[in-house]
Amino acid sequence: MCTRVSKFQITTVWALTITLCLLSVNSLLAGITVEPVRQEIKVSAGKEAQGSYFVYNVGKEPTRVTVAPRDWFVLEENKGIKIDSWLRITPQEVDLEPGEKREVKYEVAVPTRAIGELVAMVSFVPQAEEESAINVVFSVSLYVMIEGTEILKGEISKVDIRRWEKEGSSDLRLAVLVENRGNVHLRPKGKIVIEDRKSKEIKEVELTYGWPVYPGKNRAYFGDWKGASLKSGKYKAIATVDYGDTENILKKTVSFEVDKKGNIEMGEK
Repeated sequence: MCTRVSKFQITTVWALTITLCLLSVNSLLAGITVEPVRQEIKVSAGKEAQGSYFVYNVGKEPTRVTVAPRDWFVLEENKGIKIDSWLRITPQEVDLEPGEKREVKYEVAVPTRAIGELVAMVSFVPQAEEESAINVVFSVSLYVMIEGTEILKGEISKVDIRRWEKEGSSDLRLAVLVENRGNVHLRPKGKIVIEDRKSKEIKEVELTYGWPVYPGKNRAYFGDWKGASLKSGKYKAIATVDYGDTENILKKTVSFEVDKKGNIEMGEK
């Protein structure tokens, strides 16, 4: 779910919220749940690794679950590397009684020519009931970073502040657009600090965390300032982002001005 962002719109956050809700609904509809929902491991080229997922039948009826991996994000340099050449899942079918838990193992064998990372989505598909027209898929992710070839590199390309698109609201939506210039996914964690023209801190806002940005892509990360109160005048927004490389913390400062009506005009430092 990585789309190019030209404007920071509130509708984007609604889409993320709906996605999270659907994940919970899918679990209930499917009658199963899987843990963990994400695994990130580091393996050298030519080496192997193993791990497990656990699938639970949280429904009231017995079910058969089919397990199938598929490519999720493929780095340009790794095109041609088929998923069945580096990932093996066993078993590929499991029968579960109500309340039962089963282990599903995976084996990773990294090709010698692979670089950056290999990414798979592993789908758990419960047998659909005969009366049901819905076939729910519960998917979990597997990130395999190729040790010694990984490049973690990000950049803050834009910082933006807008009022919520709701009449009479004083809430502010703060956003940072992060670009991935490396060859592995990034999972940025950041904040925006608002200062007045005398560099006095007024507010610190944490940005959303958890969504990945893939190589060559960008993603907006948001934070909300509820009940914001800014007098007319000039301010600075200082964005700081940590994407996993402690020696290269991203930082970008932009200026903005609030007029007497509370409108915000962004500028550059």
